[in-house]
Amino acid sequence: SITDHNITTMPAEHLNMEKFRKDFIMIIGNEITSSVHFTALGVKNNFSVKSIVKDFEAGNLKGYDLPEPDSTKLGHSQILINGMLNEGALVFINHPNFSTGISAEEMLKLKGAIAIELSNAHPSVNNYGNDSHIPVEEKWDFLLSNGMKIFAVGSDDEHHMKRWEASAANPGRSWIMVEAEELNEEGILKAITNGKFYASTGVELSKYQAGDNKIVLEIDKRKTLRNLRKNLGNGHISDEGIEGFKIEVIGDGGKVLFSVAGTKLEYKFKKINKYLRIRASLCVKDENGYKTYNAWTQPTY
Repeated sequence: SITDHNITTMPAEHLNMEKFRKDFIMIIGNEITSSVHFTALGVKNNFSVKSIVKDFEAGNLKGYDLPEPDSTKLGHSQILINGMLNEGALVFINHPNFSTGISAEEMLKLKGAIAIELSNAHPSVNNYGNDSHIPVEEKWDFLLSNGMKIFAVGSDDEHHMKRWEASAANPGRSWIMVEAEELNEEGILKAITNGKFYASTGVELSKYQAGDNKIVLEIDKRKTLRNLRKNLGNGHISDEGIEGFKIEVIGDGGKVLFSVAGTKLEYKFKKINKYLRIRASLCVKDENGYKTYNAWTQPTY
C-alpha cells in the first residue's frame, strides 16, 4: 500500500493494469497527517484531515466518544480515528516517536486503532527512543500491560528512490508478513484484522503456532540470511551485542520470561498473565557495530 499524506492513493490510477502482475496486490491507503500520523488502510474514497474535521463540525461524524476536552491532541486524534473508521479503514498509529509524537499514556486513551507502528524504517523516527521518548517497543508493552489489545506493524516509510544509503528512507527495510487465506485485498485485510501477521526488520519465520498452552516458533535461517545479503531489512546498531539468532518470550510489563539462543522455540505455559509475545532476532557484527534484525509476533492473550 502507498499511503501518502492526506491523499488516498488509488493504485489503478498509477498502474498499467494490462501489464500488472496478478499475484501482486495493491491496497488503497492514506496517511492522515496532523500532530499525530495515522495509516488508513483499505479505504475507497479520497479524504483528508480537513474533510474529517468538516464532517465532525457538521455533526456527521459518528464513532467513539472524544476525550475531554476535545480541543487537545487526544481529542483531535480521536476525531481523525473516527473519520478513518467511517471510511472503512483499518487504523494504525504511526511512528509514535517522530517529533513530538504521542506518549504511551496518551495512546492508551484512544479508541479504534488496531495497531501501533512498532518499526518504522525512516531514519528520523527514533524507534529506539531519544531524550523525549522511550523506545516504541516499551510503549507497546505499556499499552498491552494496561489492557489495550493492539497489534504491531512495520513499514518502510519510504521517501527516497534515487538516493540509496543509511541516511535515506528507502524501501525494503521493514514490513509485515501476513497469513491470509487468499491473495486478494479482502483476504489480506481480514488476516490483519485478526492479527494473523508479524512485523519484521529482516528476520523471517518458517513456523509459528500459539495455542494449547504452548507456543512454537522457528526462524527461517535461509530466508533471513538471504535478506541480509540482498541488503533488505533494517538492523538496529549498538556498541554491544552477542552475535547469532535469539528468540525471547516477553510478557506483562515487557519482561523477558524466557530466552533461547538459536532458531527454534517451544515454550509451554500454564497460564498467561495479560499477554505473551515473541521477539525473534539475529545479531551480526560489522564495521558499524552490532546490528540486530527482529521479527515480532502479535500478542497471545
